[in-house]
Amino acid sequence: GSNIHKNRPLMGAISINKSRFNIDKFEESVPIIIHEIFHNLGFSKNLYKHFVNKETSIQMTKEQIRKKVDENDQNNLFQIKEEKKEKKDKKARMIITSMVQEVAKKHFNCEALKGLVLENEGGSGTYGSHWEARIAYNEIMAGLHSDNPVISIFTLALFHDSGWYNVDFSKAMPLYWGKNAGCDFYINGCHSENINTEFFCKKSRENKKACSHDKSSIGICRSHKFADGCLIVENTKGEECTRNQPFGTNFFNLASFDYKGETSKCFSSTIGSSHFMYPVLKTENKRCQKIECTFDKSNNPIQIKIVFDSSDSIVCKEEDKEKTLEYKGKTYSGEIECPINFDIYCSGGYKKCSNLNYCTLKENLKESNGKCIFDKCFCDKGFIGEDCLKIVKTI
Repeated sequence: GSNIHKNRPLMGAISINKSRFNIDKFEESVPIIIHEIFHNLGFSKNLYKHFVNKETSIQMTKEQIRKKVDENDQNNLFQIKEEKKEKKDKKARMIITSMVQEVAKKHFNCEALKGLVLENEGGSGTYGSHWEARIAYNEIMAGLHSDNPVISIFTLALFHDSGWYNVDFSKAMPLYWGKNAGCDFYINGCHSENINTEFFCKKSRENKKACSHDKSSIGICRSHKFADGCLIVENTKGEECTRNQPFGTNFFNLASFDYKGETSKCFSSTIGSSHFMYPVLKTENKRCQKIECTFDKSNNPIQIKIVFDSSDSIVCKEEDKEKTLEYKGKTYSGEIECPINFDIYCSGGYKKCSNLNYCTLKENLKESNGKCIFDKCFCDKGFIGEDCLKIVKTI
């Protein structure tokens, strides 16, 4: 008979320390709770061995599920830092099941991949039970806490390959980390001779400001242990480009010359006011700027318009990618770098609710009508609607 459900986890428990649980930051805790639930559902080195082939209903062998990363086998395609090679008990391993392998190839645009590498750092609760942070930094099952964690197709593919679940892949959230970055990104990461600065910072940029990889925020380049020591932009609280302000939805800050709002993204720019009162503006080159994207008939972005005010703007066209444009307007002047990847700037940035976790603000502008979780509003009692704007009438 069928043993497809044999050894499938039927229940799990999560302990929440109430003394450390801040209800005012409930939204930040939700991804952590989901992360722990996913461990119970099967994302654990203690459960991989029980995965079942859905077509045959037969339990898979360990060799069909996971394998060690052998530095001498070029087919494994993953380089480990020298100091880690000596940790024989911490050999990197990869998940090699069919769907995980398929989505990895497509995501990284690397047909040679055999699977996805698991975390090879940390204690017993981290090592082997998370995706390697270097290749899946803000995936919800990476072994470190990151800003804007997403439930990506990687994790859904693992649950599909467990043989225990019917997975709706349409629910996968977009993961921009490493998207189409190629084999060199996956194999060498920040240790590549041609470091991919869309995702990693160069050593010279350590502790300096930079745009986050998804361009949603201004942050600081910091070294991450679980990402093999690579320098990754860590978002700075209050510098999220799409955040709402306590006193309004969109806000242009003349003192720092950036615009935070629903359609803003991070740019490298020295454009500032030519007014004598604000000479300091041109010294800081990471800004949030309001943008408007133009798409072709196939819905591909073909230009980005950076809007400063009603009369001042500059346009980055396809032929301007990676170029630095000089701008001299009526009020502002300076330079701005046009991005190489228009997709990151023009998709995923128009959120139903902001990174500051406001849905619709109440009249006193200090509280909101709901909680923003994974860009969806969950309304407080007495409010309904996509943005929690409608008030429930009681009789």
